[in-house]
Amino acid sequence: MKYLLQCILVGALALLIGCGTQATTEPAAAPPERSSAEETVDDITIRLTRNDAPAMNEPQVFLITLLNAQGQPVEQAAEVYLDLTMPAMPMATNQPLAEQLGNGMYQAQSTYTMGGEWEITVVATIDGKEYRAVFDSTVQGDESSNEGNEQAPESAPDDHDGHDGGHQ
Repeated sequence: MKYLLQCILVGALALLIGCGTQATTEPAAAPPERSSAEETVDDITIRLTRNDAPAMNEPQVFLITLLNAQGQPVEQAAEVYLDLTMPAMPMATNQPLAEQLGNGMYQAQSTYTMGGEWEITVVATIDGKEYRAVFDSTVQGDESSNEGNEQAPESAPDDHDGHDGGHQ
C-alpha cells in the first residue's frame, strides 16, 4: 500500500510539473543610444552626454563634464544644474540639480513632459562666475497620451502685430 501511495504522489508531482507554465525570459532592452556635444564658454568646456532619441515621460539621465582651458577636469564647481525649456511653449520650471561624480563629471536626472523641440541649458558656477551652454534636443511625443483628453478649442489666428487682437 505504501508503494502504491508513493507511485500516486510521484505521478501527481510529475503531472503538476509537466502542466506548469514555462518561464520565458524576455531579452533585456538595449540601452538607449547616447551622444555628446560640447561648447566652450570663455575658458571652460561644457560637454553634455544624453540620449539620442529621448521620449516624453521617460526618465532621462544627463552627464555633464566640465574641463578647463588645459583640458583638465573642473572639480570646484559650486553648482551645476540644467534648465530644460521648450522655446515654443510656456512651461513650468524644470531645473534639476546635478550631483558631482568626480573627475569633472556631474549627473542630473529629469523627465521631458511633452514631445517637441527642447533647449537644455547647462549652468555651472565656478569660482563665483556663471557659465551657460545651450544644447538642442528633439523629444519623441506619445500620440496615445492624448486619447480621452479633451482638446482645448483653437484660438483665433495671431495677427502678429503685437496687439491683443482687439480690432475695431
